[in-house]
Amino acid sequence: ASQPCAGGLDVACFNVAAVACARSTEWELALAVQRAAQRAKMELDLPMWNTTLLAATRATHWDVALSCLASLQDKTLSPNLVSFNTTLDACARGAHWQGALRLMARMRALAVEADHVARHALTRACEVGHQALPSASHHRISRGALAAASRSLTQGSRMSEPSLALSENV
Repeated sequence: ASQPCAGGLDVACFNVAAVACARSTEWELALAVQRAAQRAKMELDLPMWNTTLLAATRATHWDVALSCLASLQDKTLSPNLVSFNTTLDACARGAHWQGALRLMARMRALAVEADHVARHALTRACEVGHQALPSASHHRISRGALAAASRSLTQGSRMSEPSLALSENV
């Protein structure tokens, strides 16, 4: 059970406020609610972090989602499949295929098994991201290398050395 703060609010109250912000795509307010809970010395739970990730994703701010996920990992909590799927969706919406590849590699390292939602988000990020590139040659990556890295991450097979280097160096 969470302990109420001086104003009588507990982490559940902050979670409800953050969910309302996320549903209305007020991602900045969702982050503000999270920061207010932290200032009130609340021990944030995984649902609060996932709600903040959802707010950033709905607003197509993959950079904010990646930052929130990194902050979550700095805490004593471990991201779960929902955390990763939400952040992968943010990367897909923002055509940030590099981040999506890194996230899938991180999931594997943490033994979080990718489901169809994660694989679909990675595929979308790679497809949309590659289409958004002015030219694959400008980024020293071919469509084939991108597809191979995506396949090796989503099929649960061991990554080949070129695919591993691609996911770590992009």
